[in-house]
Amino acid sequence: MMKRILLICAAIFAVSTVASAQTKPVAKPLPTAVAPSKKDEAKIVLPTVAQILEKYVAALGGRAANEKLTTRVARGTIEIPSAGIKGTFESYSKAPNKTFAAVTIPGFGSILSGVDGAGGWMSNPVQGLRDLQGEELAGKKRDADFLSEFNLAKTYPKMEVKGMEKIGTNEVYVVSAATAEGTAATFYFDSKTGLMLRRDQIEETPEGKIPVQLYFEDFRDVDGVKLPFTTKQISGQGNAILRVTEVKHNVEIDDAKFVKPKTQ
Repeated sequence: MMKRILLICAAIFAVSTVASAQTKPVAKPLPTAVAPSKKDEAKIVLPTVAQILEKYVAALGGRAANEKLTTRVARGTIEIPSAGIKGTFESYSKAPNKTFAAVTIPGFGSILSGVDGAGGWMSNPVQGLRDLQGEELAGKKRDADFLSEFNLAKTYPKMEVKGMEKIGTNEVYVVSAATAEGTAATFYFDSKTGLMLRRDQIEETPEGKIPVQLYFEDFRDVDGVKLPFTTKQISGQGNAILRVTEVKHNVEIDDAKFVKPKTQ
């Protein structure tokens, strides 16, 4: 679910950018991670990256349970509070590496984004239909991996446990990561449950590089796997909240769903 949510969040940036230009909202920060004191830090024995990832896989329901799923359809709502924007989204994913997301904002229109396994595209009422290229495409293709959560070590061969911090009352392990090409990300794993509670990354957009923090909440079991039903996004463009209301697995999805439309 997380990779699909990230894809949808990327689409929301286009809306946020437009809203920011029109209303100049002030983003309200989400609870940030707080590092422990040096005295407490000295007492901490940190697990290895492999141990953290092993616990994460188990927390998500295990690889075997997730490999039984071949498609996922999710629907829900989005909100950008600072801009007064509310809308809906739907997300379609198909193994091994195809995704499609649609975000609809009343009075604005629909933002569409897709990865067909090879290329990617995006469409919105302001910029029209365009192909994704460079790092923007590379990032969406990483997110389109149906089992991306289970392939973190492969996707990010450079990973290091940096220490422990707190997100709210939850103690988390902080893991810095980088792809072979040097694209960086930081993951925050709950020390008790093993779940990823936050992810920091840089989103490539037509407006430039945008630092983004994503917070994952309200994890629920669906068909033997655990998924976050709430994702909160904070960036310089403003905050956004995505709430999943429906998830269906192993439904038939025509490959045409992911292909770039001939006309907008």
